[in-house]
Amino acid sequence: MPDDAPIFLSANGKAFTYHAWYYHWNRAMKVNELSLNPHKARHWFVTSRLREIYNISKSEAEIQQRKNELIKYMKWKNPDTMNIYEHHFDEAKHREAHENMLVQMAQREEDYTKQYKSSGKSKLAVIETTKIELVDEDLQELLEGLE
Repeated sequence: MPDDAPIFLSANGKAFTYHAWYYHWNRAMKVNELSLNPHKARHWFVTSRLREIYNISKSEAEIQQRKNELIKYMKWKNPDTMNIYEHHFDEAKHREAHENMLVQMAQREEDYTKQYKSSGKSKLAVIETTKIELVDEDLQELLEGLE
């Protein structure tokens, strides 16, 4: 199927209008007992795709090429729309780095405590660390739309 082929077609082979598509979206949500905003689904898709672009690309040129392909795929008239997602993605990368740092700190603390206790130098009180639950925020945002 070519890239520009419509995915959602009416019974007579014509592409759905926005209103016709939205009718079927709402019907699918009702049948499946879901409440999911299509705009959140779109946001989740784009941020997930951006994450994948950064994960699989081997150079800045490859990243830019794939981002341009995504812009074309999304049919954005203004390529600056990507900046909205880039900003969100930069924040997500920062959160992920911060969460990883917290996990590493907890592990180092645990290792130090074990080493210190086994050395017999002192009776160091064991500090319990709270389990850190890592959640993909983009996925969490999509799931919040499930009300």
